[in-house]
Amino acid sequence: MATVQSPQLMPRMPHISKETCYEEALYTNKEKCKDLVWYCGRKVVELLKTLPEAKGNSFMELTDRLRDFYGQTDNEKRYTRECLACYCFKPHSIKSEADLNTHYPKFVTQAHHLQAKGMVMERDENDLFWQGIPQEVQQVVFPYLQVVPNFNDSKPLGHFAAYKCIKSCLKDDVYYNIQDLHKHEGKTCYKGKVRSKKNYYKHSKSDSSDDESDEEGSSSDSDTVKMWMEMPPRRGSGPTPALKTVSDQVGLWKDQGVQLSVGSVIRLEFMQ
Repeated sequence: MATVQSPQLMPRMPHISKETCYEEALYTNKEKCKDLVWYCGRKVVELLKTLPEAKGNSFMELTDRLRDFYGQTDNEKRYTRECLACYCFKPHSIKSEADLNTHYPKFVTQAHHLQAKGMVMERDENDLFWQGIPQEVQQVVFPYLQVVPNFNDSKPLGHFAAYKCIKSCLKDDVYYNIQDLHKHEGKTCYKGKVRSKKNYYKHSKSDSSDDESDEEGSSSDSDTVKMWMEMPPRRGSGPTPALKTVSDQVGLWKDQGVQLSVGSVIRLEFMQ
């Protein structure tokens, strides 16, 4: 039987961790509802005990009601636009598909709740997701975003379409200098420095420091790209097919064993 416990002031909804305990203890739905209500704050215990879900011993509907209640209280700051922005701008380590699959659901959980309440616009939601991606990953993925249908450089791409593109890039291992990128990202995180955000969309301003650093290394990378563009096809390789996108050109060079730097791939898009 469920033990009666004194009401506690819980800052967040505790049912997620308790559901597993209920299953292991073989509680009935009635015992689950009774025990769960007593774990809520004192101010809402009497209210929740009168809910039809609690009286009808409907455990799943009761937990859904509690989720809605805890998401609307003034003390609950989990579903606010400020918390979503803080989560996105916090340095994240996205080096693999598993890292992305851990990051994206946390973003969607908060974003969908805010959008349902009218607390965040779709454009702002998409922009926050892109800004939450590490700059090193942005540089690699952006050329592939440009070939995605409905891409518009005047506004951010939908976060789900961007998620699928990033996931595909991580799966195909498009990091040509992956070790250098990871070392650079590690130094930035361990030193406690705030990552400077570089937005490739026209509607946002990019940092001047990033533009200056790009101009310094543009000459060497541009010469390298021009040399590869003028390189004749190898013997026995047959005629070179017509390439319409940067990804096609990059894939051809990759098959030929040519190693491209991230900066070269980005600049190739602007040279065409």
